[in-house]
Amino acid sequence: MVRRLREIVAPGCWRVFFLALAASLMWASPGASLVIEEALVITRDFSCDGGVSCTIADMPKVFAQACKVTGGTLSGNQCRFNLPADTDLFGTSDFLVVAEDIFKAHLLEQAKAAAATASEISENAIQAALRDIRDRLQDKAATAAKEKPQGLGARTSYAQDNGMMGLTRSQTTTLPSSVAVWVQGYVDREWRDSNLGFLDGRTATTTGAIGGIDYTSYRLFSANDAFVVGILAGVTQVRSSSILDVKTRVDGPSVGIYGVYVNGGFSADFNSKVDFLALDQSSVIPLSSDLRTYTTAANLNYKFDVGGGWIEPTIGAIYTVTRWDSLLSALDGHTVRVQGGVRFGQSFKQGDVTIEPTLLALLYSDVVIEGGNINTVGVPLSPTDEGRLFEQASLKLNFDFGNGLSSSIEGEVRHGDLNHGAEVVGAAGRVGLRYKW
Repeated sequence: MVRRLREIVAPGCWRVFFLALAASLMWASPGASLVIEEALVITRDFSCDGGVSCTIADMPKVFAQACKVTGGTLSGNQCRFNLPADTDLFGTSDFLVVAEDIFKAHLLEQAKAAAATASEISENAIQAALRDIRDRLQDKAATAAKEKPQGLGARTSYAQDNGMMGLTRSQTTTLPSSVAVWVQGYVDREWRDSNLGFLDGRTATTTGAIGGIDYTSYRLFSANDAFVVGILAGVTQVRSSSILDVKTRVDGPSVGIYGVYVNGGFSADFNSKVDFLALDQSSVIPLSSDLRTYTTAANLNYKFDVGGGWIEPTIGAIYTVTRWDSLLSALDGHTVRVQGGVRFGQSFKQGDVTIEPTLLALLYSDVVIEGGNINTVGVPLSPTDEGRLFEQASLKLNFDFGNGLSSSIEGEVRHGDLNHGAEVVGAAGRVGLRYKW
């Protein structure tokens, strides 16, 4: 278990601080007589790379970071310090304390990142499912074999006697069934470089499934609208490996509610969920904890007919709150993400199946990241994604088999620049199935 997890400044840090202050004052004094010699050389033991007997300070990247933080000069496997000849303010034990605090900060950063990934990827799956629901409500294709078309997104010019306006032609039209169930499975892979000067690089793989049941009410406020409300449940697992070979696993169930409102081409959706997660970390300092994340999201959208297809601008926001158990309560925090983009779609027939390909282009950014700061040894050791812009694109194929059965398959890629050439690249795949009685 990590000890002193909420320790902000390591004991050795203050010694380094006062040493630097004293050296600065002596250099600034014209009459000072200072004899400088190479008073301390700390050597990393190469022979224990990867071995169980290695100390934390012998990890190459930790050794280099500790040397930098303490003001030393890295030369091969040695960290050299030019210190006053008569000083005893700094020694090997202080260096080891700094290295240990750097490693602890890395553990906390990886824990926080894995928890955020679990919540984010499952939220992406929910939003993909809600887009499916909107598309089915606004479906304009009509065949005798499939469920009676609802036509909520059709052009005004279709509103006379066109068979594509099943919901809006007359009040005597038989409405579609109100109850539906759906399920979606997903897998996600993300590669993240380390920010310059940090040890936060990692690779994460996320798998999971989520499903729901909902009820649709038609013609609430007009002859051209519908409202869907439902409950959802799922399970998510994240496995990540860091640049220091720290293995982190976060998994657990999710429960929540969602809703979709459609009126012609306009639509709005929302969802709120809670993730009950457990963290287990494998390293020379094992770590485990429980946490909960609370996520609320909403989007506004509008479909415009263009040629034989449609285009849909979309804008939304996601608010996430993370609460850890008492051991890691210092990581508690919240984020606000804004996103906006556009979708394109078009329908065609293949036998008795209606196929609708859609393309989503989205930009998003975490404009607020509060709490969960990880600082130690007097300098920040945890970077932040706050204010950084990320791009996301996904290609989806919706299949409507008629009689209330539909499915979808989707591929997604995303990218973001961190700083000084560091990047985040992710890819995801989703498969969904929906049935309406």
